[in-house]
Amino acid sequence: MSLTTDRLVICETEEYQVDLEYNREYLVLHLPRVDKFNKSVLGKLQVLAEQYEHFSKITGYGVIYAASPMSDNKLPRLLEKLGFVYWGEDLNYRLYRRG
Repeated sequence: MSLTTDRLVICETEEYQVDLEYNREYLVLHLPRVDKFNKSVLGKLQVLAEQYEHFSKITGYGVIYAASPMSDNKLPRLLEKLGFVYWGEDLNYRLYRRG
């Protein structure tokens, strides 16, 4: 995914930060920071994932992607718990999709 994109912080709490990278072709969720992981945080992130999947469908994107840096071995497990499925690799990221 090498098209020019914009990125904004869509949710920031003491426990985590969620960013949205976007352009005309796709939406990508990033979790640049997850400081605390428990059932409560998982539940909140699941709600966000569902909301942005719905947003991606009604705006015509169809699916939403999530990116995990290759160096991060914990984030892929979290993304899978959030319903994302491994899709491939680009640059230094593992890519996942949902929807």
